[in-house]
Amino acid sequence: MAQIALCKMVEESQATNPDVAKVFTSNVYMDHIFDSVDIAEEAQRLNKDIGSMLKKENSGWISNKDLIKTDREKISERTN
Repeated sequence: MAQIALCKMVEESQATNPDVAKVFTSNVYMDHIFDSVDIAEEAQRLNKDIGSMLKKENSGWISNKDLIKTDREKISERTN
């Protein structure tokens, strides 16, 4: 039943968010998402969009770059 519900959500999101639909139709195995993007900002956007579709916060993402800036980094950017 969960897979059927997920397929229905993906089908309904195809028109509004084709990137998320592509991830779910091509890069999901069981309950794991395996996808790759070239730009950190794209990964952040995709993470947010997937979380919105699933109505939950995503966890367990792995990246070779820091995707979340620390408070210290944010302050440093503002002052430089």
